[in-house]
Amino acid sequence: MLSDARKSTAVGRSLSEVLDTYLEINVDPSHHQMVRNAVMAKFDEAIASTVADSDFPAVNITGTLFSHNQIESTWHLNAQGVSIRRDDDSSDPIDLLANPNDGQIQVTGLDAPVSKRKRRS
Repeated sequence: MLSDARKSTAVGRSLSEVLDTYLEINVDPSHHQMVRNAVMAKFDEAIASTVADSDFPAVNITGTLFSHNQIESTWHLNAQGVSIRRDDDSSDPIDLLANPNDGQIQVTGLDAPVSKRKRRS
């Protein structure tokens, strides 16, 4: 049921557990509550617009992060877990969950799902 979507993901981990893992690895502790509140609100918004249970695994929440050198990253939180990618013009995207020490990640903003974000100038 969609009402249970926030509590149970396709891989049996709650959204809260997935989010806690993401926060611990990637986000400055002073930002944890802000990120948690924003992600939960966006998740609820996405679920409210989902028309069928079968659509749930495709729901994505996308946020924008910047490392200490202001390189933009995009992350996707969905029923499968968290995927974080950093766009780099010279190489393939880097998975920041697989490489958590690749830059100090701090949250500068969150957005509704988007297909592409421009880099800050």
